[in-house]
Amino acid sequence: MRHKCARCGACCYQSPVLKKKEIKRFKALDALDYDFMGRPFIKLVNGRCIFLKGRECSIYDIRPEVCRQYPSELREDGSCQPTMLAHEKQNVY
Repeated sequence: MRHKCARCGACCYQSPVLKKKEIKRFKALDALDYDFMGRPFIKLVNGRCIFLKGRECSIYDIRPEVCRQYPSELREDGSCQPTMLAHEKQNVY
């Protein structure tokens, strides 16, 4: 089943960890913050991505890969709030 985005902005209330190839691009935009392990991610302001303007992504064409993959799976209720993001599935211990 293909997800049709409702442009609710709910996906932008998370801190996506960036891939190595994306770090330079977002560093140039002064958009990075770092977690306790030093991994870069997009800054959040008031709990939401700094690129969320209203309910739309202001950098949609160059958004990070993890944002492009969202949602990795839909819940049974059809919500786009995933149980787990695609990049989190890859890092399950």
